[in-house]
Amino acid sequence: MRNFRDAALAVSIPMVLVLGFLCLVVWWMQTNFGAISALATVGGVLGALLLYVGVRIGGTLVRDAQRTALENFTDGIAAIEQTRTASARGQSAQQTAQARIAVIDYQAQLQQQRQVQRLLTDERQRWDMQQAQAARQPAATWAMDDNDDDGAGVRYYE
Repeated sequence: MRNFRDAALAVSIPMVLVLGFLCLVVWWMQTNFGAISALATVGGVLGALLLYVGVRIGGTLVRDAQRTALENFTDGIAAIEQTRTASARGQSAQQTAQARIAVIDYQAQLQQQRQVQRLLTDERQRWDMQQAQAARQPAATWAMDDNDDDGAGVRYYE
């Protein structure tokens, strides 16, 4: 608490001196040049002071607004870059998926071709076995007999 009191005294003494000096200047101007002249001068000084404070505050506000605008701009650029990166990853994943699908399709085609080849081979083997069995069996012989003269015609025997 003592530090606060010391700081308040250190600030108040120069403020009292400055305000006292300003009052002395205004009193001198009023006595020598008139009340309107003193009022115009003090008003002009106060106006200039307010203008100065406004410019300082406005400059700070403009800097803050510019900084915010630049931060938003850089955030937007970062978001665009992040979107491009995600899009590139997505395209890479899509290409990988398409390559996998192509491999799976190719493997399915190979498997289908193998099945067709197996079926053809099985049919070929079955046909070869039938041909071999047919070759092993004796040929059927047919005989004709017309010795009866019974008028019935030719008889066939196996």
